[in-house]
Amino acid sequence: MPVDDERCRRAARGQHTGRVGTGDAQRVVDEVEGAIAFERALLIGAAGWIARSPSLADKLFLCRWVWAAAERVRTLDRALPPSRRGDALEAGSDAGTRHLVATTIAAPSARAFVRGLVESVLPAAAVIYSGMARQHGLAARAAQVCARDYRRVTGGRPPRARASMNEAERAYRSRLHTLAAQTRGWQAGDRGVSIARDVLKPAREPSIQAQACGEVRPEDWLGSGEREHHQYLHQLIGFEIVAFETVGRQIADFPTMPWAFHSDLAMQIRDEYRHLLMWLERLRRRGGRLGDFRLCSLEFDLCAGQPLAARLALFQRLVEGFALEALDLNRLLWEARGDVVMLDYIERVQLDEVMHVRKGNEWLRWLCGEEQNITAVVTRALAEARARLVDTAQALAVRGCVETGNLERLLGKLDQGRGMPVNVELRRRAGFSDEAIRHEGLRRDVRVSL
Repeated sequence: MPVDDERCRRAARGQHTGRVGTGDAQRVVDEVEGAIAFERALLIGAAGWIARSPSLADKLFLCRWVWAAAERVRTLDRALPPSRRGDALEAGSDAGTRHLVATTIAAPSARAFVRGLVESVLPAAAVIYSGMARQHGLAARAAQVCARDYRRVTGGRPPRARASMNEAERAYRSRLHTLAAQTRGWQAGDRGVSIARDVLKPAREPSIQAQACGEVRPEDWLGSGEREHHQYLHQLIGFEIVAFETVGRQIADFPTMPWAFHSDLAMQIRDEYRHLLMWLERLRRRGGRLGDFRLCSLEFDLCAGQPLAARLALFQRLVEGFALEALDLNRLLWEARGDVVMLDYIERVQLDEVMHVRKGNEWLRWLCGEEQNITAVVTRALAEARARLVDTAQALAVRGCVETGNLERLLGKLDQGRGMPVNVELRRRAGFSDEAIRHEGLRRDVRVSL
């Protein structure tokens, strides 16, 4: 069965049921469903800006917004009558909501979007939820929860906000404020907006500067000395940042996927955010400074511009799937050294990675169907990404932009799983079929006992 992104759009169009009830009860339902459409629009917009925001502080703010918006959507859906739950999640949005999504993506800068969330969306949300809170029952309680959540996530102005804005940013904030203020009472309707915007390289400020596409610098995964340990932590930090940037693009570039898909990825963004905070805290305690080593972004480069099935195959199934066994080796390293803090961190990360890979496998099956179709997608996506990155690395070498041996390091990075044993039990927990596990063994050129 061929994989076609149009299938995502067709399958994601839910059947919106007709009106039920009249008067005040119907008005409350309409307001709740409008708030769901509003929150989903902002979730997609915020996810799209994670990779496009240079500032790490803004990236973290947007990660918090995405998973908090997902929690608000679930809270609001539970406030609907049982017969209506789930309808607004899959029904899409009307022209106003689509315009709001498109406006968030078209902000003149990352900082303008972040400030717009705090200075324009927050007041509009306060109006929406204060009105709902005057109702009775579940809708009122849901509105109170959402209002508290907004205060917790935003916490006032965004980090390092500038005192002044340029003309384009002021115009954008005014437009966003007008749209947000009109959201109360929006109704769900046909889905049809496309807001995909290719991001081929994540934006980064100097402290988290990414290596060039096709560039791979020497790595150290033993951390024997203090400086090597700082480098090791930078490698882990780099992966977490790449992870929530990549997953954010999976949401933003495919806004018509079902709500369950966006919800699963929002939770993955939450997990990657928490992992990053652990590694940053460890770096600080060991006297390291963020920015001493440039961060690898190879995983983002692999997925950029690819169809959704290829992105899931490359990132959740291959990259994070390989991390399952790689974390096993890291756990043994820190266990041998008696470092209980690092051991605890590694074990927590591995548990989360199992779920990320499992969800990726579930959505690949939803998109592709049978295992043989998934295998074909994985094989093709890896071959195409590999050829593209090798060509890019060769071009960098011709221009003298990389150190000697860069191509060999790139090939080593792409083939790093070769010869590594396959953890059958861990992969079964992560949703791999026996056929998929056997195929992974063949790809690594190792024997697998099932």
